[in-house]
Amino acid sequence: MTRIRGDLSNSADIWEKISIAEAAKHFSYPLLRPQDSKFTFVKSFGVVLKDENHRVKPGDIWFYGIYDIFQWKQSEIVVMQTLNEVMTNVLKDPEQTMAMHYTDGKWENVEISDDVVAMFLPGSIDNYLEVNYNTADLNVIRLNLHGNASKNDLVKLAKTYLGK
Repeated sequence: MTRIRGDLSNSADIWEKISIAEAAKHFSYPLLRPQDSKFTFVKSFGVVLKDENHRVKPGDIWFYGIYDIFQWKQSEIVVMQTLNEVMTNVLKDPEQTMAMHYTDGKWENVEISDDVVAMFLPGSIDNYLEVNYNTADLNVIRLNLHGNASKNDLVKLAKTYLGK
């Protein structure tokens, strides 16, 4: 969280932090919210561009999305949520196809359910879990979870968003 806070303050002229209620009106898809779990919920917020016409430059950090922060065993887990626009467009247009390539490490496919594509990457400090969830209305919502937690714990936390 400290890194996100610092990076956001360094980009305060580009990004704006908003409440979850504001974010629910801003984002074009229904937000996934976590159910009660063993993970201690700390806070939520959305991040949007201050100026919708702003052109993000190469090297700019992309913050657009919903952030949920959890505490678990003296560590922090950050869950970032966004609409996966590429996958959503492919689902809505049967003429399109796509391929996904995971690089920069040894990614592992994680089975959660038929409407989820999930990949796990162990890290030296934080572990990463990317979840792409196909909703009934053909949106694909991406959850990026990272923190000093096991693969099983990240999967359990992800499932609280998916009702599984």
